[in-house]
Amino acid sequence: MVDPLIRYAYFGFADAPSIVVRYAIAYELLRPVYELRGVLENVYKRNRVFKADVFVTDLGYGAPLSKALAKSTGQTSEESSYVLDPLYSLCYCDPSVEERFKALQKKSK
Repeated sequence: MVDPLIRYAYFGFADAPSIVVRYAIAYELLRPVYELRGVLENVYKRNRVFKADVFVTDLGYGAPLSKALAKSTGQTSEESSYVLDPLYSLCYCDPSVEERFKALQKKSK
């Protein structure tokens, strides 16, 4: 096994690296974990928004919620401003208005 100090010498450090260098290396090694955590957080948050919409619909306020969503975005439930790829939409914690309209329509039927 290669001594860690020799590895740091390859990068131009004679002695043990400072805490900043150690942090930078650890961050680069853990970046995929941080990205995965971010995607999982977005999935969780989106799920909570849909559950909140279902709760509002169960209380009988589904139609007012649909009207409020349409009013806030300036579109009706039949209009589609854009179509998002499901994988692309994982990058955002809030579902699109179109996705929320579809979920509300499924629940109200």
